[in-house]
Amino acid sequence: MATDLNLPGIPSKYFIFRLIVCFILFQRCSANICYTKNELNAKSECKYHCHCQDDAACNRTTGRCPSKCAAGWFGPGCQYVSLPFSPESNSSGLYWLTDETDDTCNIGGIQSVSVNLKTPQILTWVRIVVDNDVNLGDIQLLYKKEDETQQRCLTNRVSRVDNTTVDIFCPTSDIVKGVILSGRGVKSLCSLYISGGRNVALKQRTQQSSTYLKSDTLWLSSNAVDGSVYSDVELKDIALTCTHTKESEFGQWNLTFERPVELYKMVLNNRWQSCCRVRLKGFTLRTLNRKKKSVFDYTDQEKNVQSDYIIIHKQSAEKSVKFIEITKGSDSEILTLCEVFAYGEVKCLPKRFGRECERVCNCADQTEACFVSTGGCPSGCAAGYTGEDCYTRCPKGRFGFICNSTCSVHCDGADNACDPISGSCDRGCVPGYQPPLCTKVIENSHQDGIIIGAIVGVTLGLIIIVTILFIYLFRCHSTSGPSLKIGRQGSQQDEGSRLELQNRPTSSGWRKLSRTPRLSVRTILEEESPDSVYTNMLPGNTAVPIKDLRSFLHQHTTDSFLINQFESIPMANSYAKEHGTASHNVKKNRYKNIVPYDHCRVILCTDAQKKHNDYINASFIKSFDNTQKYIAAQAPTDQTSNDFVRMLWEKRIDRVVMLTNVVEQRKIKCAVYWPQDVDKVFEEITVKLISLRVYAEYTIRHLQLTKNGENHRTLTQFHFTAWPDNSVPDSPWGLVDFQQRVMTAPGDGPLLVHCSAGVGRTGTFIALCNLLEEAEALDKMDFLSTLWALRQDRMSMIQTDEQYIFLHKTALAAHLIAGTSFRQNDIASKFMDLKIEGTDAKKGAGFGTYIQEFNAVTEATIDETCHQGMCPEEAEDVYQNSRAAVNKEKNRVKNILPKDAYRPVLACEIKSLSKYINAAFVPNFTKDRHDILTQLPLPSTVTDFWRLVTQFQVGLVVAFEADSKNADETVGAFLPENDEEPLKSELFEIQARLERETSLWQELSVTVFKKRRSLLAGDCEHRVLCLLCKNADTDPDNMLQLQRKIKSCRPVKPARTLYMCRNGADFCGLVCVQSILLDRLEVDHCLAVPYVVGAIKAIRPQVIPTEDQYRCLYLVLKRQHESTANSTHGAEGDRNSNNAVEASPGEDPDNVYCNVGAVGK
Repeated sequence: MATDLNLPGIPSKYFIFRLIVCFILFQRCSANICYTKNELNAKSECKYHCHCQDDAACNRTTGRCPSKCAAGWFGPGCQYVSLPFSPESNSSGLYWLTDETDDTCNIGGIQSVSVNLKTPQILTWVRIVVDNDVNLGDIQLLYKKEDETQQRCLTNRVSRVDNTTVDIFCPTSDIVKGVILSGRGVKSLCSLYISGGRNVALKQRTQQSSTYLKSDTLWLSSNAVDGSVYSDVELKDIALTCTHTKESEFGQWNLTFERPVELYKMVLNNRWQSCCRVRLKGFTLRTLNRKKKSVFDYTDQEKNVQSDYIIIHKQSAEKSVKFIEITKGSDSEILTLCEVFAYGEVKCLPKRFGRECERVCNCADQTEACFVSTGGCPSGCAAGYTGEDCYTRCPKGRFGFICNSTCSVHCDGADNACDPISGSCDRGCVPGYQPPLCTKVIENSHQDGIIIGAIVGVTLGLIIIVTILFIYLFRCHSTSGPSLKIGRQGSQQDEGSRLELQNRPTSSGWRKLSRTPRLSVRTILEEESPDSVYTNMLPGNTAVPIKDLRSFLHQHTTDSFLINQFESIPMANSYAKEHGTASHNVKKNRYKNIVPYDHCRVILCTDAQKKHNDYINASFIKSFDNTQKYIAAQAPTDQTSNDFVRMLWEKRIDRVVMLTNVVEQRKIKCAVYWPQDVDKVFEEITVKLISLRVYAEYTIRHLQLTKNGENHRTLTQFHFTAWPDNSVPDSPWGLVDFQQRVMTAPGDGPLLVHCSAGVGRTGTFIALCNLLEEAEALDKMDFLSTLWALRQDRMSMIQTDEQYIFLHKTALAAHLIAGTSFRQNDIASKFMDLKIEGTDAKKGAGFGTYIQEFNAVTEATIDETCHQGMCPEEAEDVYQNSRAAVNKEKNRVKNILPKDAYRPVLACEIKSLSKYINAAFVPNFTKDRHDILTQLPLPSTVTDFWRLVTQFQVGLVVAFEADSKNADETVGAFLPENDEEPLKSELFEIQARLERETSLWQELSVTVFKKRRSLLAGDCEHRVLCLLCKNADTDPDNMLQLQRKIKSCRPVKPARTLYMCRNGADFCGLVCVQSILLDRLEVDHCLAVPYVVGAIKAIRPQVIPTEDQYRCLYLVLKRQHESTANSTHGAEGDRNSNNAVEASPGEDPDNVYCNVGAVGK
């Protein structure tokens, strides 16, 4: 595979120079994953320090020392702290156990050893060294808890490093004060190492609230993770090893781990000068998970200041830590730290290990995971591997399990080299011996050689002839017109059944590109080898770091890069699909060209009478961690509904994701397998509807399945209803919210996902889930590899390039605001985390503040914004009608425009009228495109405003800044001046009556009389309630009063609510978003502020433009929560709370699914 070495600004002819530059860049990028001696001001880019005896230098790549580890260190690369311990007072003659050498051993026949740790800590693993080979079961490990009780460690978590060294893994959440070793193996004991973890904070990314500058030297936040402590340096160099914030009310230091870690202990090294040692007194320390939820909280309450603060990181149910946050005490003016040690271990995906989770386990039992710290395996190393980490290939001349077999002496070559796994000779056999092992003599080898030579000659001749014919036919074919290929783009109306011409129409919505036919190397290879499976054609690294994802997407959304990526992966492979194409099963396929591969198809049970066969058009799909977490299925037809429900029962499905509507473009896309009112019966299984909840873009149904009237099971169907039948959703936010709902719902069985064919929308959804898992584990997303992996399990997954591009946008939005939803009962702690109120409200420092949350939502929607009248190039289509010359005068603010996809199109009562008005449909809590945002009418658009009200059945108008018409000549009078005199226009006569007035609003009853009857349907008069809001501010108490008034006046469906202000976005957008959130709080008992804000900003980007407005959303929610709690009796409140969580049948089961867990899980 060729590598493109083109560099910007460097002519292509300077190849050698480009090669050198690329090599240097590679060295710089990879330099940090290395080991070096810890020397102050050495400016090393290596992440890890050597810990070798006599301060020797270690291997730069592996960290291995030339002789031994330094005292207090052990394990792979000498990176693990060996916790100091002392024998119990009643144990004598144990000098050999504490002399820090493996050369002295138990010579007194002691059969049991008990030691106490100098400082209690979380126990993870120990290493035992003996003087001769012992059985793994000959040594038992117990640990002593703080309450003096003892707990035995599981012996199946043992890994043999070599004949005399054994690792015992004993992960526990308990704080351990000592360990006990017993058994026959103790008689051979030489050394005991108790792991205290490794310093995972070293060289991690840091920041602080402010940085002190003195004598041109900055006291950087990174000084606290350079490995140097206060006692290591002279006073003149103290600024090079300690941090220092400016004097202020707020001082904070933060660390972000590159990958999530599990922590056991933290040590804060204090600046032990008399001037400064008290600055740490009263500090607070918090660790947070990836969702910025608190994992562990600690506040210093020591009476005396400490040179080193030792903090045991007590374990909770959530062990994964992504952030550390240290805040100075209230009595301190400055925060200073000389070093922060965080002892723990990185959290890796199953079957991966290493400092960066960069290595894959090589265990003899391929189903087990190795130990993250060492790579060791309970089952031993896989064939071909050896060493402490099972990562070293067998030495030359050896192969097999434990490398205990010798390569044949009859392997060709002087070194007799063979494959370390199988033993097959690398260069073949010497003459007369049979490959691959070269251990058997070939009889009549000369005659066989003649025969083989003849066969090879004939074969080469045939290949030449076939090649000539292929080239001739290919040239004829290439001039015979457009070629046929399985459809990847275009309409989704017949998802899975298309066979399209190569020169297809350009898809709309995302881009305008001229696409010329391409014949790539991959295309030629596929045509030459139709049976080949696409396995090794992926580029070496196509992953996009999370931090670069938005710029990557902004760069490539409008060019052909993503399209080229998408088209580089074949839609189908040559895997066997005999069951799907068998004549007796073809009728069960909704689309004849979409069938499952045999190797991963879902197999149903058969009965003795053979009433059912085992075929259904469904495939097991692997998740990011390589487990079969998903099932992708076609939608059931009338003929296959029984099989579909049988699959739900047999595979113990408890969650179903449906991504198609029952009817699309007048075609039935899915048979209804759930009941509406009356239970539905599918042979032995009855399906009953327990509850139904309808949201703006999806519906949740809770179903009960009963087999033979006895066994019961429940499942939840998540039905996404807002995916257009011939495109992708206009905005990713609905799917992001939906995916969060699905993935945080409880469930043990596979997640079944279906659309119509079970490939396009289904593939997009599963890809989103896998990418979010990858982002959580590795801080990157590999879209191309994800696409390739999906198509190994089911053909045509992600069916169009439009879906592939939409996947990028959705993944970005989902990751940026992942985990921001929370339950109503958690609102108090959420406010504390977000720093909404009090002195912290305006500081925005630390992780997970409301300012960072606001910035994340803004970042995810920024590409949709026309900033100061400048729109991105792709916005020409998005805003085509709004930017038309004939409509420009109808827009008050030139960059606040309605997108065509959301614009209400006015019907023309008379030909001279326009169809355009600056207004946009927005969702409410339960219905998409239901309510309206618009600007206050211009003098020239007052009639258009009332046309909008009457034609779209507006029942409530909420208007801000309506009185600005007196000071702003661009605001037209849309209401009469008083009750007696109506406002008249060519089409309407408007009468208004003041019903009531408060300090916050005026309430008017308005009647609109139509002067002329047009061809439009409707009554001669239209009644609407109008609230003229007097205050346009973000005071939460005033806002809550207004929201309660709006709710009491809200019209009965299908009547709409219209929100308007001067620019059609600012205050009216705030009230619109707040209304949706309050409905969600009341009905769902669940909050997801970023999802709602993002959904409305995707329609009207200028909505919620400031941090203050975003903060106001939370403040109003808190006021409402507090008001509800205060007005509810305790017993009733408890009962309501239980209902919200337990979800009794027929009540509110959806509340279970508001969870702050990871989106990708």
